[in-house]
Amino acid sequence: MKTETFNDLESLCEEIKANHRMREDLLRAEMRINQQCLSICTRLCEGSPEEGEKLFKAVKKGEEHPEKLYAMGALIDLLPHADGLAKSQKKYLKRMEKLAKQLPVWEWCEGVRGFGPLNLAKIVAEAGMLHNYPGPAKLWRRMGLAVINGKSQRRVTGDAALEQGYSPHRRSLMFNVGGPLIKQGEEYREIYLERKEVEREKLPEGSKMHIHLRAQRYMEKRLLRDLWREWKAVA
Repeated sequence: MKTETFNDLESLCEEIKANHRMREDLLRAEMRINQQCLSICTRLCEGSPEEGEKLFKAVKKGEEHPEKLYAMGALIDLLPHADGLAKSQKKYLKRMEKLAKQLPVWEWCEGVRGFGPLNLAKIVAEAGMLHNYPGPAKLWRRMGLAVINGKSQRRVTGDAALEQGYSPHRRSLMFNVGGPLIKQGEEYREIYLERKEVEREKLPEGSKMHIHLRAQRYMEKRLLRDLWREWKAVA
């Protein structure tokens, strides 16, 4: 099998970004169709969102439901398109993984349990070439993890939105990157656990979820900082 090579890092990153965008287009289209299917199921259940969700789940997963056959007939022209879009997404995800393994920083990433080539590809697709950032703080801001005016970066409206530069999509991406690091990681799981203790001391009245989210956010920032440093060293 022929191995692809890229003459420059920029073209490799652009290829990752292009595949990421195509996959997201397909994902949004799939979600719209599934939402329409759910609406139909809700209508078949006399407008009950809860029952509509149960009916749609029965159709998708082959579970039993008294209205299942009727719903299958109503969705017969929609479901194949959603399934086809889901299948098409896989080829772009596979391509992104392959391209990520060609990045100079992959050797370091390979040693980070719970990270993986797909998460690396998604970060690069959203952030671009990391050595273009003068420091990790700028990368944190790009990915929705910065502290601005003493508060965590967040969605706001009006003139403040420009200052925040917040993207819920990129923040969600980093949250999903952090989850496997907590469950499967070694070094970054330890960072998370140590930070939880710090947060407990800082916020003795804080809820478990609030402390967990603050600790995970700290760990995600540490990952981006380390990734930026490694990228600068090898790119």
